[in-house]
Amino acid sequence: MKFSVASPLELSLINRKNAIEDNDYDAFVNQLEIDISLQISEIQGYSSLYFNKKEDEITIFLVSNLKSMGYYGSFHDTYHNGHVDLFIQDNRFKWLGECKLHAGNNYSEKGFKQLTTRYSDGHEFGNKGGILIYNQLKTKKTLECMQEWHNHLNSDPAIQQLDLKCLDIDPENGRQYFDSTHTHEKSGMPYKIRHFFINLSHNPQDKQSKV
Repeated sequence: MKFSVASPLELSLINRKNAIEDNDYDAFVNQLEIDISLQISEIQGYSSLYFNKKEDEITIFLVSNLKSMGYYGSFHDTYHNGHVDLFIQDNRFKWLGECKLHAGNNYSEKGFKQLTTRYSDGHEFGNKGGILIYNQLKTKKTLECMQEWHNHLNSDPAIQQLDLKCLDIDPENGRQYFDSTHTHEKSGMPYKIRHFFINLSHNPQDKQSKV
């Protein structure tokens, strides 16, 4: 198989190899987040097939594509202090992710608590994770869902006890994610989460003609 210099897969493999050789966890996670965004873009192109699917069916699509990019341990429902949705491990590096259908902030908060108090341990090579929220709603745009979740994290008293800070949402660049940091309940160290939002709403207004 031939790769072009601009191949996302080739760049990903090179960057991950360098990160592992340099023992650079931050660089590894940075590439992983780029690759997750790439797979999110891919699945959003199939929203007509995924607008009514269950959490597990959507997550398996993402996991399968990450595995095809050479990620190790990216198996759905892997056990790590419980059955975590996304589990990425390469050498000592670990990254955990929890996936939820958008069904209100309380349901998303369940995923937040699962990730931060059950699955992750916040150690040196596992102090970053992710929450992926699938928006299938026809009545609410993904940006609105993201803003509501951002506001919830900034205002919920229990969450704010963790000294949580959210970076601003950047809709002008079309980014469907934002980052937060807080004090991990187990390690007491800073823990960063990238909150990804996936737009799987499908409500076309045209009449599809039959050929």
